[in-house]
Amino acid sequence: MEIEEIGGLVPSSSASVHRWKYDVFVSFRGGDIRKTFAAHLFHALKQAGIYYFGDNEKKETGILIEGKLLVAIRHSRVSLVVFTTSYADSRWCLNELVEILECNRRFRDHQGHVVLPIFYYVEPRDVRKQSGRFGDGFERCLATHTDDLLVQKWRDSLKEAGNLSGWHLNNDANVNVFLAYMLMGSSVFHRANCRTSRKDYSQNKLPDTFGVGLWKYDVFVSFRGGDIRKNFAAHLFHALKQAGIYYFGDNEKKETGILIEGKLLVAIHHSRVSLVVFTANYADSRWCLNELVEILECNRRFRDHQGHVVLPIFYDVEPRNVRKQSGQFGDGFERCLAIHTDDLLVQKWRDSLKEAGNLSGWHLNNDANG
Repeated sequence: MEIEEIGGLVPSSSASVHRWKYDVFVSFRGGDIRKTFAAHLFHALKQAGIYYFGDNEKKETGILIEGKLLVAIRHSRVSLVVFTTSYADSRWCLNELVEILECNRRFRDHQGHVVLPIFYYVEPRDVRKQSGRFGDGFERCLATHTDDLLVQKWRDSLKEAGNLSGWHLNNDANVNVFLAYMLMGSSVFHRANCRTSRKDYSQNKLPDTFGVGLWKYDVFVSFRGGDIRKNFAAHLFHALKQAGIYYFGDNEKKETGILIEGKLLVAIHHSRVSLVVFTANYADSRWCLNELVEILECNRRFRDHQGHVVLPIFYDVEPRNVRKQSGQFGDGFERCLAIHTDDLLVQKWRDSLKEAGNLSGWHLNNDANG
């Protein structure tokens, strides 16, 4: 079976020694999360245009597919390891992990290989120590494998992976799926002519090489602070920072008056991705609505030749309510209209909400994915 390139055609040269064939390889135990977390994750990667070694390729059996898996790992820019309770009772998963960490040691310094662990209802210490329910799965695997050298490699790799910085997901599954998706989004930004080193990003420093044709920020986030500043937004900004994604942050929005509104519009012009978080009260803010108008204008201006992206998140809001300014979302919009009577501006707001409500995006609510 041919390996499928998800999200479009991959240039033939991309699998060469100095190029990556895939953005992402995902190592996971299919029986645990194939129809829940993994399904949402693969949908996220595909929607973001990220090339990944997909779930379907793992359905073959035998030595042939195991060899394909190891080759795919070597040609993937990011390895995402989803630790679940039964991950370590799979010889394949354990061998993938050994290969992932070996590739990380070999390529991370000069070619930028990244390993991102997700501890999905599993404690990192249980991965490190092979204890708890995770350890029970590992013992089941050991019962049928007695190669001491191989077993030691597995133990060493689990210990190493359990000590890596990653994501501990144990509640609010929809939000966490999105955060995992944002981590993977870093490969999109790195692929789109990134300007500086990961070290500079992690220190939240402004790149010195900003100029014509380059973005100053990876991400601008438009949101209504009172709705989500201390919960979803806080987690989101933490995710972006941990992933080394350079963003126009929450702190800059705490100024007031014309000066900061001008700064916001300038930041939108210089951001590679605009993330719009629609909440119940988003449209009762003139600032949010003006940001949205500017974001969509920039998208029309830059998307074709410079690759601007708009990603809407409908956070406990129905997209149709954004489109039609109805329901609780519409109530917020009416409160804004009560104090703004400029017909031309109001029509721009309506047109922008209608356009944004029709965009493909994420519908996040407080219900777990299962």
